[in-house]
Amino acid sequence: MRVRTQHTRPCGDCPFRRGSLKGWLGGHAPQEFMVFAMADGAYPCHTRAGALGVSLIQCAGMAIFRANIGKLPRGRRALRLPQDKALVFGTPGEFLEHHSR
Repeated sequence: MRVRTQHTRPCGDCPFRRGSLKGWLGGHAPQEFMVFAMADGAYPCHTRAGALGVSLIQCAGMAIFRANIGKLPRGRRALRLPQDKALVFGTPGEFLEHHSR
């Protein structure tokens, strides 16, 4: 079995990716994602979390989104990645508009 490691680019269907399917949030409201994004802790990747041998693979899209909006999480274990406003939403408003029905 292959052990997955932390990725640094968002998954193809990451909700924080600009090209994500509009409104697809796994039954959650867009505002719920903003609560987690504004928090200070680690946030698991919806497709890679719990991979064999890795306790927490974090959402790269959320880490980039946090950088895009200037949010520096205080949690020392929270993933931090550089900004990429071309790939990931640059503001909460963009995210909410994209995913609101």
